[in-house]
Amino acid sequence: RRESFVPVAVNFFWCAAESLPVHFSSLRGCEHSTPVNLFFVNHSFLIRAAKKNKETPITMIALLFFIATLNLQSSINTAASTVNFEIDNFGIKTVKGSFAQLEGEVNFNANDPAKSRFSACVNAATVNTGNRKRDEHLRTDDFFNTDVHPTICFTSTGVSKTPLGWVARGQLTLLGTSKEVLIPFTFSDNAIDGQFTIRRLDYGLGANTGTFTVGDDVRIAVHCVLN
Repeated sequence: RRESFVPVAVNFFWCAAESLPVHFSSLRGCEHSTPVNLFFVNHSFLIRAAKKNKETPITMIALLFFIATLNLQSSINTAASTVNFEIDNFGIKTVKGSFAQLEGEVNFNANDPAKSRFSACVNAATVNTGNRKRDEHLRTDDFFNTDVHPTICFTSTGVSKTPLGWVARGQLTLLGTSKEVLIPFTFSDNAIDGQFTIRRLDYGLGANTGTFTVGDDVRIAVHCVLN
């Protein structure tokens, strides 16, 4: 797994600081930590070590800087992640649904968002609106055509900071058509939460179904939990 790079890299730099009488091996269990947890564990550990080793402040600062600039490289926890959507129906009610099996990789650097990269796909055949007959119809070539286009994917082209969090710019590919979308998101508790809206007809989704029967705007909410 990519996150295994973190303890290996930190251990390498730690061992290079031969003047320190403390050892990285005292951080038991770090090999099983996520990059987020590892950062906070090492951050506090190094601060305590620095207080005991005042003769080597430059080395400690360098180590802290190295850990702080590590990217959060993780795969997606598919079982804990969700993709929900809602769309107007006949102009009088809202149909809510979801997709399962969100998979991919996230390289998120909160301090330097420009270095972040997102790549994720959802299984289109898992569409679920709570109505079996409608869901079967949605899988046909009238809508998602899941036999030909089994996934819906997003690949970022840039990430930037905003007053409320961050925003990911990238290509959303649906039914073989790619369009640029902006996804504002927040990050907390090792999870990314984003909301955005697309127009289904831009992708040819339900092209023969009018916007009175099924609205054009599809509101999407993503809850992406990282491993």
